[in-house]
Amino acid sequence: MAAPITHIVLFEKIYNSQFSDKDRLHFIVGTSFPDIRYLGKIDRSKTHFPDVSMQDIMGSDPFKAGLKFHSFVDRVRENFLLSRNIYEFCPKSKYITQSVKFLEDIVLYSKVNDWDSYKSMLDNVLEEELSFGLSEEHISHWHKILQTYFAVQPDLTTVDKFVSGIGFGKEVAEEIKEVTESLKGIKEVTDYIDALYQNFGTDKLI
Repeated sequence: MAAPITHIVLFEKIYNSQFSDKDRLHFIVGTSFPDIRYLGKIDRSKTHFPDVSMQDIMGSDPFKAGLKFHSFVDRVRENFLLSRNIYEFCPKSKYITQSVKFLEDIVLYSKVNDWDSYKSMLDNVLEEELSFGLSEEHISHWHKILQTYFAVQPDLTTVDKFVSGIGFGKEVAEEIKEVTESLKGIKEVTDYIDALYQNFGTDKLI
């Protein structure tokens, strides 16, 4: 699973070559929607799809294509990470998976130049989101959490606020912050993140 920024960075990397026929706003809202599950009112099984292919994504309407792209990125990223045995180089922590994801967001944020445009795409709640049975208020709250997270280059303070905002306790947020900081100095981890970005959308990683 990837964190919110990484999903958008990888979308932008291949949008023109793969999804130029899809409406960007609906695609991005779809891609950003699934992890609303962290707020506790919908099961992961309702927002994530197993074994999604690029063909599945291309054959879907923009919002559903975005939903499926989220799951596609989660799977491709996890397989790539495991193929490089990244966790073997990491400190032991119950929250190592989350920490790696947030370091990815920190490193990859600068790959996108216009985060304001992505923030503005979350100004309104779409009918497609409401079809999941969640209230408009709840979905809008998730949008605002994402808009705040997208607003500036993330750092450990930003990560701490985001983690706390999606319901993790203070001690958990502090551990994730500390582990994320330690990962910055592990070359194998930072090399993996660079390779994830460089290879995504190529025959090596799609």
